[in-house]
Amino acid sequence: MSITGFNRRRRELAKLEKLNKIDYAKMKVDELKSIAEEKGIEGYSDMKKAELIEAIEKLG
Repeated sequence: MSITGFNRRRRELAKLEKLNKIDYAKMKVDELKSIAEEKGIEGYSDMKKAELIEAIEKLG
């Protein structure tokens, strides 16, 4: 994914996140890890997809 595409995707996710309408299950693990890193979740790099989703949703 290009930098422009990546930034566009991040903006779209930010809008959806505010509305709490993100379907994390449809996202790739790399995308989830990026979100986890931004939210400051510790140990995200070793987490599996289900664990990432749970940790992200826990923070709201």
